Amino acid sequence: GSGGGGSVNRDLEAMPPPPRRRLSRRRSTMHVTISKFQLYLPVIVCLCIYFVLKASQEAFMTSAPLTTGEYFGWSERAVAGFLSGISFSVLPINLGVAWLARRFDDRKLVVVSELVSILGLLGMVVFGGHDSFRLPQWVVAGVCLFLATQVLEGVAMSVLAKVVPPMLSRGFFNSGFLATEAGTSGRAIGNLLVTLAGSKSQAAIQNLTFLPIGALFLVVFLLTIFKFRALKPRDGD
Repeated sequence: GSGGGGSVNRDLEAMPPPPRRRLSRRRSTMHVTISKFQLYLPVIVCLCIYFVLKASQEAFMTSAPLTTGEYFGWSERAVAGFLSGISFSVLPINLGVAWLARRFDDRKLVVVSELVSILGLLGMVVFGGHDSFRLPQWVVAGVCLFLATQVLEGVAMSVLAKVVPPMLSRGFFNSGFLATEAGTSGRAIGNLLVTLAGSKSQAAIQNLTFLPIGALFLVVFLLTIFKFRALKPRDGD
């Protein structure tokens, strides 16, 4: 009798769970997956920001000698002097960012910096013919782009430090490693776009480089706006 009862129990255990239980398990698994995605989403947004700003910086610095030589007849010494001049502004900018961060929400600084960066990228585009692209346009757009991306880099990394989950604050694949990889990938893409555009013609570098980056920057800007609340610091920090 006991053997028969054990056989029945084994048969019952081998039977598949009822449809309602299977559906409940699927919903539970889906809920866990969505929760994990929402936990990592702020980090993904920050890494996307870091990617596009590094792509923009690299494209500007790499294309500057080619653009100024093609459109304005600048020598290599003149380009080096200009780039060195704006590079010296990095330290004052970082001090300014630290001052602003104590008075304004980092997320608002991110949005403003992204807007100015997009305007700088648009200023790099040649909308008319060769003669329509003027030196003041390039200088103003370049300075806006360089300074805005410097500010954006500081505040985006500040936001990343405040929203990173505990599991990404330790181990090999931590937030610092991911940010480094995003920045390296962005620089590689910026360089690649300039190289591909330059292989066609130097006159095409501006549009073939900065239009795609500008479109990508716009997508990241919209993502930032859409997920603005998700970028709030964790645990009330």
